[in-house]
Amino acid sequence: MFGRVMLVLMCCGFSTVGCGGSGLIEGEIFGECKDGIDNDLDGRTDCDDADCITRDRCNGEPDTGHVVDEDQGPGLCEPCVGKRAGWLKVDAGNDLTCGLTQSERIECWGENSSGQRDVPESLAFSALAVGGYHVCALDREGVPVCWGNNLHGQATPPPGEVFEELSAGQWVTCGLKASGDVRCWGMDEWGITIPPSNAFQQVSVGYDHVCALLPSNKVSCWGNSHEFKTSPPSNSKFNAISAGGEHNCGIIASGRVECWGSNLHGQLDAVIGMYAQVDVGGSNSCALSLEGEVLCWGIQEAEGTTIPLAYPGPEGLFSQVSSGVNHACAIDTDGRIQCWGDNSFGQAYPP
Repeated sequence: MFGRVMLVLMCCGFSTVGCGGSGLIEGEIFGECKDGIDNDLDGRTDCDDADCITRDRCNGEPDTGHVVDEDQGPGLCEPCVGKRAGWLKVDAGNDLTCGLTQSERIECWGENSSGQRDVPESLAFSALAVGGYHVCALDREGVPVCWGNNLHGQATPPPGEVFEELSAGQWVTCGLKASGDVRCWGMDEWGITIPPSNAFQQVSVGYDHVCALLPSNKVSCWGNSHEFKTSPPSNSKFNAISAGGEHNCGIIASGRVECWGSNLHGQLDAVIGMYAQVDVGGSNSCALSLEGEVLCWGIQEAEGTTIPLAYPGPEGLFSQVSSGVNHACAIDTDGRIQCWGDNSFGQAYPP
């Protein structure tokens, strides 16, 4: 017997805080955490309000308070929206997110077990790369500065070298020079810190492997070859690439996304469309359409619950998206950051 099954679930916990004289609980109404209204009349709105019960749980948790179609999976609570505008880039890592502002400052939020949130002060930055438990950035002159976990030397860049681009993975960081040379530092297993002697136009570091884009628009990958993630499609040419946990994706000439590696969680099943950017996380990927919409596929896990990251996705138009291990963030066209997914360490709650 077949049919459509409707589920009614309960979401986001309980609160003893009343909302004005209405008898409602702050955050009880779906989307209330970003409705711009001071529902409980305490002078604070949306994610600024500590009394909003969805404040820390509106970032990809199962929306268990609404009727949803079982065939489509659980709904997701609304993403949290950063209060500040003027963000140039956002980069999501394991349980950490960092953003680069128009004033050339970097701010980080989320886990800080290795000091990965402790941005060096009095520096102006031009680029940003968030790894597993470390962060690297370029100053105005292109000199890399890193902080956080340095167990394998991933936060110790080569002295005196200047780069145009950085990418950070779990235990490795790589930089792209103006000449096209790639230099990598960190954990020296699987030859991951020894790039081919080619000139490249882009580099992207995954969990334990690296992929780089050749001038011919072919892709070269090295490092751990598990699940064939270092074996890109030989007949495809890419305009941009992104390396992740056990899979990688790139945008081919037609504008569509093509992926390779593990498909255990559907992370190779890119949503059909034409895209301007793709960013690969752990077992998920997100891409920015030519119109500015964010679409995601694969899964992310929040508090032990596997959630399809693609459903329903953040509303609005965006200029950049970044996929972390279990959360994702994007910059909307107003220059504000929206994040969704796991928020165990506050990594999906932008300032």
